[in-house]
Amino acid sequence: MWLNVVALSSDALAKVQKSPDLLEKLWFDDDEAATKATADLGVAPADVSGLDYLSLSGALEAMAEATGDDEAEPDFGATGELDYDAGYGPAEYLAPTDVKAAMENTTWSFAAEMDEEVAALLEAATANNKALVFAVS
Repeated sequence: MWLNVVALSSDALAKVQKSPDLLEKLWFDDDEAATKATADLGVAPADVSGLDYLSLSGALEAMAEATGDDEAEPDFGATGELDYDAGYGPAEYLAPTDVKAAMENTTWSFAAEMDEEVAALLEAATANNKALVFAVS
């Protein structure tokens, strides 16, 4: 299982909300149509990343066990959902105004600690007022 993440401008998020199938092109396709969609949305290679979802959920469970808390499921603090399923539930998003606060939550903090590319993407999204769209495949 893989957590796919992409940082998008507000305009690009609006386009993805209207046409969620664009996520397929951003995350999974590698053809001319995908290249065009990526360019049309203004997505750079550094705007797309991901990490092993099972490692992330395992780390959260281990932390919960160590602190005596109930089992912790990953909680990304999503602003909303998109009509797109990458395999394990709907894609979700954080609006640009919610990204900075979400970076304070445990799930995103662990994700950033586990993967340098994800950490860089999250920092850039926060600094550049971008939305995050994410889904598990």
